[in-house]
Amino acid sequence: MKKNVNVYIPSGKSVFYSNYRVKINDGLRGVRSIQRNRSTGSPDRRTAQAIGNRMRGQDLMGLFDALPKLREDCVTCGAIIDRWMERCKLRSKRRVALDFLQIVIEGAGLLGTSDAAAKARALKLSTLTKAHMLAFRDRASSSRAAVTTNRMMRSARSMFSRRAGEFYHGLKLPDISAWLGISFLKAHEDHRFRRIDEGTLKRMDDGTVAMWRLARWKGQADGVRWRNAWATYWLMRRCGLRNDEVAELRWEWFSQRDGKVWLDMRERAYWRPKGSAGQVPMAADLHANLLDRFGPPRPGETGFVLQGSHSARWDGAHREVNLYVRRFLPNTSKGAYQLRKQWGSEMARRYGLETAARLLRHSAIKTAWEHYYDDLKLQDVEAI
Repeated sequence: MKKNVNVYIPSGKSVFYSNYRVKINDGLRGVRSIQRNRSTGSPDRRTAQAIGNRMRGQDLMGLFDALPKLREDCVTCGAIIDRWMERCKLRSKRRVALDFLQIVIEGAGLLGTSDAAAKARALKLSTLTKAHMLAFRDRASSSRAAVTTNRMMRSARSMFSRRAGEFYHGLKLPDISAWLGISFLKAHEDHRFRRIDEGTLKRMDDGTVAMWRLARWKGQADGVRWRNAWATYWLMRRCGLRNDEVAELRWEWFSQRDGKVWLDMRERAYWRPKGSAGQVPMAADLHANLLDRFGPPRPGETGFVLQGSHSARWDGAHREVNLYVRRFLPNTSKGAYQLRKQWGSEMARRYGLETAARLLRHSAIKTAWEHYYDDLKLQDVEAI
């Protein structure tokens, strides 16, 4: 016997609405049950009942039509990335796409092969199975911190959120709900910062001379990246900036007040701070060195402190500088980010946790407390 749909008149309305549950398939998250509440447009119960029954029947037929019957001719991973880059308006869309591509590469066992990115882009989206994500997660757990693995997984999943699903209208999408449903790694991250010992810190600082020489010996493209790595090292080491902040740093952010140089890290139309806005002091000799080696831009240029294209600035502020720092700190998962924490520790020891949190532009003092409280207690013990 055909099941009738519940019809009712909501408060403040003059026509009947239909109410029923139906299963749908959105092509990304598989089959799921949702509640429908739709106006029948009729004030007559019998007519509304017939319309409601027909609505439910059409929804059921829509389910059968939408079930994934095309696996081999579905869209490729590359087409998904292209559509995402074309329609997404987020500033971080490129990083999200790179995280997704890296997961596809490692999950498919393409890491280390020639043209791994091109091969991954050519894969059908239907290859993103539970085993695929597990292959990435389990491999990554042995070579990355759990928090980094989870960040990459969360980033890649955001490409298939309900809102992002609108970007792929017209593409043939398979059911990848199993790939999306893999749980995150359990992260036991210890936020307490251990200061870099003075000997290692001095060797790192002295070694930046060789880093600059390396930039001169390298070809044009690699040389620009290593020069950017040199600037990133010192801006993190002596100003506590984040990698991303250095890559986006503009000359117009610099100002002089009371004979001192300051970095104005406030929100702008083209940039938004990660934590909170704030003023960061800069030593006069570092400012003079940056002006001498990188120089303020000529009229009509972009105004970035680092040199070259977007990729040259990004790679220098992330990859090359991390390669350098990990020569001295091989057991750290965040590489050059330790330089920011070292500066924060120095500020906390000199001026206290509250000032350190303000200079580091943390959104709450709790973050500085978690990182540097034990270090301050250790300083008290050392003073005994």
